[in-house]
Amino acid sequence: MEKWRLEHPHDTPPYRFTPSPTFGNSSRCELYALMRIGQGHLGAKDWGRGMSEALRFGDETISAAMIEDADLHDHIIKGLYEANLAT
Repeated sequence: MEKWRLEHPHDTPPYRFTPSPTFGNSSRCELYALMRIGQGHLGAKDWGRGMSEALRFGDETISAAMIEDADLHDHIIKGLYEANLAT
């Protein structure tokens, strides 16, 4: 990835994972699910439940929840680790 960035500094780097077809909404839902896992409110195996919650609550509610989380970065990192997605 680093070599690619050096060779193509003005291009978007390639995706490590294929983005979802509805990237914007899906990304927020995924971040919300990771936040909830990182907070300890959901287990790592409850990914689908976290995504369902996010879709049910809608963009405004999940965005507000993420904005209000003072430890969002830590919760996302912990969620990635718990979900076995951290590199």
